[in-house]
Amino acid sequence: MAIQEFNKSSDSLCWKYEGKLIKVQFSSIKDAQYYKNENIVLVLCGATPSKRKLIGVHPNGETLYILDPPDDYCFYYLTSTGEDEDEEEMAIACLDTANARGFDEFFKVEGSTYKLVRQSRKI
Repeated sequence: MAIQEFNKSSDSLCWKYEGKLIKVQFSSIKDAQYYKNENIVLVLCGATPSKRKLIGVHPNGETLYILDPPDDYCFYYLTSTGEDEDEEEMAIACLDTANARGFDEFFKVEGSTYKLVRQSRKI
């Protein structure tokens, strides 16, 4: 499965899953990505960085979770770790808002608990 259409202006994402066209509406999409190994679509939504949420969507279109950023961070962008496509893992870049340095830290969502976990390495 891959996201076939991504349109920020209409705030919708479309993809095919098991032969069906899935279309999901969101408000103020910043970024979206499908993570094959975790079998999930992640969406960052929010008009400003301080108001962004992370939404986890099953490929069938069902919303699994909506998360706030970790304390003293805001969601920044979505990326992946690993060089080989079969070994890629989700990586959610968060901007440190507590320090003027503004460094990125990377998190992932733990699949069974839907909690954000800091990744051990920078990307």
